[in-house]
Amino acid sequence: FLNNIEKLILKNNILKTISNKTCLNLSNLKELDLSNNFIEKIEKDSFKQMNKLKKLNLSSNNFEEIDFDAPKS
Repeated sequence: FLNNIEKLILKNNILKTISNKTCLNLSNLKELDLSNNFIEKIEKDSFKQMNKLKKLNLSSNNFEEIDFDAPKS
C-alpha cells in the first residue's frame, strides 16, 4: 500500500524527528510536504529510498540537526 503513494502531505502536525525508518516503503513518492511542524532532527538516510522524490517542503520547522543525504534525481 505505502509503495503506491506519490504525494504525502504531513504539514501542520507535531512531528519532531524524521528517523531513517519513518519513510520506509515510500519508493514511489514524488512530493513530500513536512512544513509547519516542530521538526528538530532529520536522521541520515531518512529519504534514501525516495529515488523519485521531486519536491520536498521542510519550511517552518525548528531544525537543530540535519544529517542526511538528499536523494539523487
